[in-house]
Amino acid sequence: MADLEVIQEVTFKHVTPEDPVALTRESVTLDHLTAPGSDKDDYLSSQPCRHITTSFDSPSEQNTETVFIESEVFFEEKTVKGNDKPPEKTRRHKYILCCFTLGNLLVGACYSLLAPFFPQVAESKGASPSKYGMVFAVYELVGFVFSPIYGRLLPVLKPTFLMYASLFLCGGCSILFGFLHKSPPGTAFLALALAIRIVQGFGGCAFYTVSSATLITEFPEKATFIYATMEMMYGVGMIIGPTLGGGLYQLGGYALPFVVLGVGLLFISLLAFILVPEIEAVMTHTTGYRRLLLHPRMIICQLVVFSCFMIFGYNDATLEPHLRRFNLQPAVLGLVFVISGGVYALTTPIWGYLCDSGISSRFLCLTGASISFLSILLIGPAPFFSFEADLWLIIVALIFLELGLSAKMVCSFSAAIQDSVKRGFPNDLSTYGMICGIFASMASLGL
Repeated sequence: MADLEVIQEVTFKHVTPEDPVALTRESVTLDHLTAPGSDKDDYLSSQPCRHITTSFDSPSEQNTETVFIESEVFFEEKTVKGNDKPPEKTRRHKYILCCFTLGNLLVGACYSLLAPFFPQVAESKGASPSKYGMVFAVYELVGFVFSPIYGRLLPVLKPTFLMYASLFLCGGCSILFGFLHKSPPGTAFLALALAIRIVQGFGGCAFYTVSSATLITEFPEKATFIYATMEMMYGVGMIIGPTLGGGLYQLGGYALPFVVLGVGLLFISLLAFILVPEIEAVMTHTTGYRRLLLHPRMIICQLVVFSCFMIFGYNDATLEPHLRRFNLQPAVLGLVFVISGGVYALTTPIWGYLCDSGISSRFLCLTGASISFLSILLIGPAPFFSFEADLWLIIVALIFLELGLSAKMVCSFSAAIQDSVKRGFPNDLSTYGMICGIFASMASLGL
């Protein structure tokens, strides 16, 4: 029997035994009904009452009880608001949040780590740009195909197992990738690089899907904010990955950045195995997967996410040639990319907070779409504008573009969750997993 917390609010409804009509039984929601250092049954049995009835509400209201105490003199209605969570649950939440946050940071860095120096090593092994480009693309291909599958299997596979296994795969593959420079040149090098990157993609998309879905389940009152925070950490990881990789490459050669990052991922996996308890969530095996994902409003949300990451990919490929006219130093050029990516990463929690605070997700998403549309017109600028491109205007437009894209990404997710629950899908990990999986798939397709 769980220990009880101090009753914070007690109200009394006085009635007389001669007036049985007044002795009504109103539903009273109790988060916890406990007395310090006593068992719940002992506490209730010690009350001066003639009859005690304890009943449970619907399964959707977990840890909720309705208690009636009927006395000869009065009907006692105890309303308890358990604002303080038990210490065990607080620690559990801290461990889960810490491991998933650090994991998303390092998984994001793992994805982008090889950009500064891998092309040079691949060319020394006889791989052309079109061939080693597949090593970059195959990671997203795996995410596009398998993210929805992981989301669908969350009611079957335990979230905790997926957490350990995905971090272990990412870390192990990162270490293996660090020894590719010892591979024979030609086809052998390319085949090994593709094989390792594919397996790493399995781990990366699994962790991205399970982290978002699980944390939303653990913090349902801040679902969009938590999702946005994980998106922020993944984005920050993608930003620092090339910088960290380039620095470690100069310091210790090709293997060092991959080994350092791989060891970090394995350490987080071990830390999670030791500290994070088994994540037990109430899940319903949803059979209407197509009905969920093929609804018109859900398709619109998916297209919004796809368009966000398509702009990311387009911008990465075309921004550098567009800025050549200004003859920027490499450090300044890199700073432009960091600023634009940083705005996206740092503003996602703000949009998540606004969604959770009750502002319409569709309105915020439309606002973000309008901002990003106008920003794209200014980056060029569009031919119908009478002014020429200027560096300060491009930077300002990039900042607002990333601001609008972060709004589209986060608010479309919030709208998808709200719409799914309204259409009758269970408000649990099974629905969250499917939505997170399809969103990850659309993001990979867009990139």
